[in-house]
Amino acid sequence: LKAYLEGIEPIEPRLRATDPNAVIALEERMAAVRSAIESRKSAEIVRSNVALASIEIEKAKKVLASKEVSPIVSFMATLAIILREGFEAVLVIVALLGVIRAAGSRQAALWVHSGWAGALGLGLVAWFFFGWLVLMSGAQRETMEAATSLFAVMVLLFVGFWLHSQTEIGRWKAFIHGKVQRALEGKNLFGLAVISFVAVFREAFETVLFLRAIWFEGGEGTKAAMLSGVMISGALVFLMAWAILRYSAKLPIRKLFGASAGVMTALAIILTGKGTHSLQETGMISVSTPPFAPRFDWLGIYPTWETIGAQIFIATV
Repeated sequence: LKAYLEGIEPIEPRLRATDPNAVIALEERMAAVRSAIESRKSAEIVRSNVALASIEIEKAKKVLASKEVSPIVSFMATLAIILREGFEAVLVIVALLGVIRAAGSRQAALWVHSGWAGALGLGLVAWFFFGWLVLMSGAQRETMEAATSLFAVMVLLFVGFWLHSQTEIGRWKAFIHGKVQRALEGKNLFGLAVISFVAVFREAFETVLFLRAIWFEGGEGTKAAMLSGVMISGALVFLMAWAILRYSAKLPIRKLFGASAGVMTALAIILTGKGTHSLQETGMISVSTPPFAPRFDWLGIYPTWETIGAQIFIATV
């Protein structure tokens, strides 16, 4: 755990910018070592896994030594990171705004906008106070990401159930003319801001860690390329959000609520996998590898029984 969290994870952002496959190989080899130890495999098997992990570490060292982060690589890495992290957050925000539009409440929309704006603001603060983030151990960072992800899962499930219960038009109209007006004027709207904040803050936190690592590795040309990547990808994320929200306005309420509930359910499953994976990296949860090894980071699917089991549980709920 110490070898991974203190020796490998700090250089992952830089390595990901030059060779993403090397990052995946490192994670898998280190997880195999830990799994062999926890499963009480023979000393020979453990030594074999350690040797394979050491080979990947040496490969990573050579990659980092031979490749500097060029401006074009910095630009593409920045673009990819923000688009990837921003997409998940956008889906949650758009789902919330689509439902609020159907309710016709400007006040509720303001709470949602305040949530994601606050998260972006905190991400900006984290950028300038990155020295403090660097001092955080890998375990602390992973624990923070895990806690944020799993909290988001609980909130998403609650909202998803609420959306599903309102898919009947009659129920929705009754709800609008009854409780919703009081809710929109009360402090219940704080929940909307919380969902919006959590959805964006987790992604903003990861983005700051990735981009700061690339920023430190390059020269002035790299920094200019990164700033260009931030502006272009930021504009693309907002354009994507606007396009999705505009299209959703044409959907009937029942379809809108059904689609929103589906999106939130999918995001809950994805974040469950990511949160569980983060807890595994801190050592709070064991690592058991199945005979097959599916891995789709963007879906939160990792080759361990614990992450897959947790996702199946949330999907069942």
